[in-house]
Amino acid sequence: MVDEGTSIHGIEAILFDMDGTIVDSEVLTDRCVDRLLGELGVPGRDLDHQSLHGMTWPRVAEELRRLEPTLEGQEIAHRLRERFHRSFVEDDPPFIPGAGAALREALKRFPTAIVTTSNRECLEHLAARMGLRDILEHSVSAEDFEKSKPDPESYRLAAKRLGVEPARCLAFEDSRAGLGAAKGAGMWTVAISRQWADTKGSETLADLIVDDFTDLPESFFESIR
Repeated sequence: MVDEGTSIHGIEAILFDMDGTIVDSEVLTDRCVDRLLGELGVPGRDLDHQSLHGMTWPRVAEELRRLEPTLEGQEIAHRLRERFHRSFVEDDPPFIPGAGAALREALKRFPTAIVTTSNRECLEHLAARMGLRDILEHSVSAEDFEKSKPDPESYRLAAKRLGVEPARCLAFEDSRAGLGAAKGAGMWTVAISRQWADTKGSETLADLIVDDFTDLPESFFESIR
């Protein structure tokens, strides 16, 4: 549990990443990558899956080709996207503890958006599942920007759509790429660290680190204004 007090202040808008932050879907990412690599005959390796979290599929494909040059010329991004979307819809991965309540609390008090490197079809499915289709009005998905997290483009675009200066925005993120993107945009950040092996050294990326949303103080969204 975090302390009741937090240095985060002056917030006028809340931004949520989706995969790994609202819904526990990064395991689907890892599974899709592993299965495709197996089909392509790539030898088993100790792949750092977390280093790929928070990235668009084209960026993931770039990273995989960098790690395994034999993948050059292979169509990877589209195949990963299609597999992930199918799993996302069919498996309905569980929500991160407290995510639904936190999202609804944020919507009551602030302009709020989801900023995801997943495609809009996944975002629309999640919004329908949560009964929150209205949140799509200002949300950002992979189709809306060119440079993947950790580049700050996606978060800058979200702030612009909400009409709030980045310095007045708070972003919830689970990946280091996502935290880097939000920080690069000049935002406050909260790290959802439940899948991290070690939080050491993450202080430069996160103003607050919690295991999941149930660790937030009860008055959190009131205290950060």
